[in-house]
Amino acid sequence: FMYGVVYVWCGLCMVWFMYGVVYVWCGLCMVWYMCGLVYVWCGLCIMWFMYGVVYVWCSLCMVWFMYGVVYVWCGLCMVWFMYGLVYVWCGLCMVWFMYRVVYVWCGLCIMWFMYGVVYVWCGLCMVWFMYSVVYV
Repeated sequence: FMYGVVYVWCGLCMVWFMYGVVYVWCGLCMVWYMCGLVYVWCGLCIMWFMYGVVYVWCSLCMVWFMYGVVYVWCGLCMVWFMYGLVYVWCGLCMVWFMYRVVYVWCGLCIMWFMYGVVYVWCGLCMVWFMYSVVYV
């Protein structure tokens, strides 16, 4: 007992209680419980559970699971998986894959690739490329 803190050390693990928070440290990992949240920290990663959502943050990236959807956020980009679809959002653009079709949306334009044809739709115009021919 030191400065109002209780420490317990067993083998590779150490447990302590401080300011209403329970900490567990084992090898490379640390677990603590604070304000109803459980945190797990291992090496460069930290994981926590909040309102039924699991969050994982590793150096530049963060991953979380919410309502059956997996989200990955790295730097300027975010990726998520929902109902069998993969979405990628970077800066002003978003890319998603649906029914073997790739869609790219940037600002006012959307582009998609379907059956070997590239379609571009901007505002009131649509352009597509098919069999070496450009249609507007």
